[in-house]
Amino acid sequence: MLYYEMMLHGDDGVLNAHVTVLRNPRFDNVVDRVFGAAESRVAMETLRAIPTNMALVMAFYPKLNSRQILNSKPSGGSMDLSDMFETKKAPAADLPVRLLAPLPNVMPDDPSIKYCQVIDIASVQASPPQSVLLFAESDYELLEVIVDHPVLFGFNGMVLSGLPTANYDAQFESRTYTLERVAHATFVNEVIEYARVEAALKDENATSYERERAQYTKANGSVKPHTRHRSVGAADAVEPDDDVEA
Repeated sequence: MLYYEMMLHGDDGVLNAHVTVLRNPRFDNVVDRVFGAAESRVAMETLRAIPTNMALVMAFYPKLNSRQILNSKPSGGSMDLSDMFETKKAPAADLPVRLLAPLPNVMPDDPSIKYCQVIDIASVQASPPQSVLLFAESDYELLEVIVDHPVLFGFNGMVLSGLPTANYDAQFESRTYTLERVAHATFVNEVIEYARVEAALKDENATSYERERAQYTKANGSVKPHTRHRSVGAADAVEPDDDVEA
C-alpha cells in the first residue's frame, strides 16, 4: 500500500480534515482516525514534520472545500489556514460589512445589486466587495466559518432577510443568529436612493460644458441621433390639403 489515510475529528465528532499520506515502502504505518482537537493538533504537527523524501502529505478540509499540501510549502502551501489569506491586521469592529443570504430558487432581478453564489473560499475572495453572498444548503459549513472568523475573511457578515424565493431554514438561522439583519426591500430602497443622490451631486458639480454634452451623449458615450432636424436638401413634408376631398 503506497498511501495511508487519516480522519481528524473535532471534539464534537465532526470530521474536520481527511489526510492522505503518499509514502515510499519504508514509511511506517499510522493510525487511521484521531478524535479531539488536542490529539488532532499533535497529529498535524507530526505530519507537517515528515520529510518530503519519505512521504507527500495532503489534507482535505470538508468545511472549507479546500485541499492543501502539509509538508511541502513550495509545492502548494502549508496546513495553516492563514497561509491562504493576506495578513489581516484590522480588528473585527473596524471591518466593512457584507450581506449574506441563502441561495434563492430564482435569482433576484435587481440591476443595481450584484449577487454572487459562494462555493468555496476562492469565490468569496473573487466576489466584488459590494456584492451579496449567497449560500446553498450544501455550503452552510463554509458560511459558519465566514461568520465565526470575520478578521480572517476581512469583513463582518450581515443577513439580508426577506430575499424572494430564498429559504431561511433552521440550518441557515443556526449559523447566522449572531448577525444583524437588514430587510431586502429596505436594502434595495437604500441602494436606489444612494444612486439618486450620487447622480444629483454629480450633476450639481458638473460644468456647463458637461451639462450641455450630457444632452446629446448616451450613457455609453455615443452621440444621440438628432430627430428634430432634417438634413440640408431633404424634401419638405407634404401637408394634407383640407380642401381636397378624399
